[in-house]
Amino acid sequence: MERTALGRRFIRKRIQKTMIGGDRTLNPAPLAALHLLLDGHRRSIPERLMREARTFASLAVSDACRNLTRLSLLREQNRQGNGTGDDSLMPENVYKIGIVGAGVMGRDIAQLAAAFDHPVRLKDVDTLPLARALASARALFEAQMAHGELTPEAVLEKMDLISPTTDFSGFARTDLVVEAVPEDLVTKGEIIRQTDRRVQPSAIIVSNTSGISISELAGYCGRPERFAGMHFLPPVHQVKLVEIIRGVHTSDQTVATLYHLARRWGKLPLVVKDSPGFLVNRLQAPYLAEALMLLQEGVAIDRIDGAMREYGFSRGPFQHLDQIGPAVAVQRFQLLAGHL
Repeated sequence: MERTALGRRFIRKRIQKTMIGGDRTLNPAPLAALHLLLDGHRRSIPERLMREARTFASLAVSDACRNLTRLSLLREQNRQGNGTGDDSLMPENVYKIGIVGAGVMGRDIAQLAAAFDHPVRLKDVDTLPLARALASARALFEAQMAHGELTPEAVLEKMDLISPTTDFSGFARTDLVVEAVPEDLVTKGEIIRQTDRRVQPSAIIVSNTSGISISELAGYCGRPERFAGMHFLPPVHQVKLVEIIRGVHTSDQTVATLYHLARRWGKLPLVVKDSPGFLVNRLQAPYLAEALMLLQEGVAIDRIDGAMREYGFSRGPFQHLDQIGPAVAVQRFQLLAGHL
């Protein structure tokens, strides 16, 4: 097939679709390599090598190369540090995990912890979200099994690590508790207060809030130095970024422990200040607001989403709004109103 022009054109289209999903990309290297490979049959070996060298030189000084190199160096810096600036600080061992709230975020965090062999105590006020959480975790583990990443026995073992409850039984010996209830200061504060009374003094308590002040939430906790924000982004099993938010009283030891745990879980931890929206939502809110303004001006949703995917985003702004839901979106806009 590769010996005919039609065959090469077919191969090019298929490989291009595999490489970039059929969308254009701002990274020119994959398509440049494909072009050299498929067009090289008509040229001599010295000419092929010369074209390869020229293409490499051109790519090496491109904006994409500079940005990717910078990103690689930042990732390496992230991998080597602990988020505190004091690399001599050793993280504490975190084994048993407690999670309060079995909604979308709580259940996904539970599945992630179980995937890395942590016993998880998952609490909710009702049995229905707990049942849904177990079904969701099983579906994710079975998807891994379908790809040959887990055996059926391993799926059962990991599911056995997640223990549901409607009270705080089993929380007394947890090393880390994640609060993952809806975004309401009073609701979260009361959960944090109850959790603080039921866990051992050495336990770390974190909130998965996407924007409520960590220092304010710490006021409900009797151990503010052992309290922080740990904001996972949906879908938890796919998105690597985790915001670690330190409040006014959060200790370096707590930050270092959470940072190390996030890395163990295959995440990219980013320590941020306790400011409105933290980092992700502070950047995302204007982006989503502009998309809504374009819609108001008459631009079609598909056109807006398509333009952003073409630019390099994994999904468009309205696809993201569909995922988080209108209530959460409005709540985030209200939280940031007056700050941006």
